Amino acid sequence: MAGLRDVRRWGSRVPLRRRVPLLLGVYLLMIATAGGLGWEALVHRDRTLARVEGELAPARDAARRLLSSLVDQETAVRGYVITGDEEFLGPYRTAAPQSRELLAELRELLAPEDRWMGQIDEIASHEERWRVEVAEPEIAATTDRRPGEAAALVATGRGQELFDTLRHDIGDFINQLQAEEERTLTLLGHARRRVTAIFFGTLLASALLTLLAMGLLRRWVTLPLLEMSDALRRVAEGAVTEPVRPVGPPELAAVANDVEAMRRRIVAELDDAVRAREAVEQQAPAVALLRRELRPTSALSPATVQVAAALQPAQGDLAGDWYDLVDRGQDGVALAIVDVSGHGVAAGALALRSKHLLLAALEDRRPPGEALTWLSNRLGDTGEAFCTALVIELDPRRGRVRYANGGHPPAFVARRSQVTELGPTGPLVGPLRGRWSTVEIELDPEDLLVAYTDGLIEARDAAGEQFGVERLVEILQSPERGPQGVVDACVELVRTFSGARLDDDLTVVALQARLVGAELAT
Repeated sequence: MAGLRDVRRWGSRVPLRRRVPLLLGVYLLMIATAGGLGWEALVHRDRTLARVEGELAPARDAARRLLSSLVDQETAVRGYVITGDEEFLGPYRTAAPQSRELLAELRELLAPEDRWMGQIDEIASHEERWRVEVAEPEIAATTDRRPGEAAALVATGRGQELFDTLRHDIGDFINQLQAEEERTLTLLGHARRRVTAIFFGTLLASALLTLLAMGLLRRWVTLPLLEMSDALRRVAEGAVTEPVRPVGPPELAAVANDVEAMRRRIVAELDDAVRAREAVEQQAPAVALLRRELRPTSALSPATVQVAAALQPAQGDLAGDWYDLVDRGQDGVALAIVDVSGHGVAAGALALRSKHLLLAALEDRRPPGEALTWLSNRLGDTGEAFCTALVIELDPRRGRVRYANGGHPPAFVARRSQVTELGPTGPLVGPLRGRWSTVEIELDPEDLLVAYTDGLIEARDAAGEQFGVERLVEILQSPERGPQGVVDACVELVRTFSGARLDDDLTVVALQARLVGAELAT
């Protein structure tokens, strides 16, 4: 039992990338061995068949024709000696060359096997002796009209004895060829049965090995995957505390270990989420109050200006960005847009303080630069926190824009496919005091003014590339979109570009005069 456990423990450590090639190697080795044996059996069968059809059977037929030719010759000689009629010698004259050809044919057919050559030579020797010592003298005596001599030659019985020996030799030779042919045919049958047995044996072995491979793959892959799937399903159903145990070969065990690590991380993140939810629930009243107070106070529908805006927090519902408008009737509007560093409750509290102070300065009709200076002087100690701020006064009746920029991304004025930048007029608003100047530019009736926070242009895609000012400028080069069209295009393109949650709060506001042409001149 201990030895079996050691074998199983060793087997569990063998990687799947080694098991499968090993199994495939055994399969290929079996196929190669069976193929080699089958090929050898086929070659032996073909060689045996070739010996029968190319040597033994033709040699046997040639030997039979030789015997028949010699019998015809002997009959012809006897008839000529008895009758003296020359017509009897016709078969003899014709068959004599044929005998020599048949003997040459036998030597050629049986040349690969030397053991037959002695018998063929002996038959040829006896045939020559019979021809020289018997047939030719008897024919000569009869032809020369010496019947007594011819009769004496026949009476000795020497010719009959030599011919009987020759006939016996050829008959024995034919019997040996036929016996060898039958033995070879028997071997051919054995070879055919061997080929058949190898073929069906290979099929059976292949089937058994295939079943073995299926069983091993099921044990190595299917069952561990099913067990892992069951564990994952239980985790998905809520049993997140149940561990995913490593099973199967090292590769699948490694996957199970990775899944177990993921499960542990999920459990840890769930614990963090629970604690975060509890913390949010504890701070929920403060968050709700900050969110409500940071909303724009204006209805965003001044009489002289078209306004479109969007604010999307990066985390949760509480943003570090805010914007608001102060409606100044026929004198247009004042826009304030601020981006506070950081996120969460602390950033929201600083944003709310900056909003109350900056809107109070704008309600008092302070110029944009003076409003930012007043904000900085009264914001108090912000620690390491800071904010960027942009204040814009848009006066369609006078056709002008006054603005102050405290370290904020520059606003843009889009006119006739030309985009003008409204750059900084002072430093960031934060720990250090500073002063901000006010800049005034002219405004045409169809001009479109767009302000935003850095969450728009600094949004990143999966490769880390920023959305950038260039893409924003491309949007602004089509001012016929109008304020709402520009805002919608910015938000949609940034969302598509980033493909995930925003890394920073995103705010974008677009303004355009409602009065155009002659009405603006009044």
